[in-house]
Amino acid sequence: MSVNKYYQVQMEALAYSKTEEYKLEIRKRCPVEGTGAELVHYHGLRHACYWGRLKVELQAVLTALAVNIKRWANIMLAGLRNAKIRHAV
Repeated sequence: MSVNKYYQVQMEALAYSKTEEYKLEIRKRCPVEGTGAELVHYHGLRHACYWGRLKVELQAVLTALAVNIKRWANIMLAGLRNAKIRHAV
């Protein structure tokens, strides 16, 4: 019977995952993961439409800009809806 050559690295990673430092780090990462998933799954960022690093980077920037505009519009609309409800009561 033999031990996997990555066993020591896996044990170190497991020990690190139980530290407070890891918990703080993962807390920062969590919201970013959702944004990345949205860009990949709903806005086609998994596969670039163009060739070349600059064109792919431009596509990524414009896609992120579009997502930010959509989020901003939703926040503004939610604010207007809440304002109307408050005045009606």
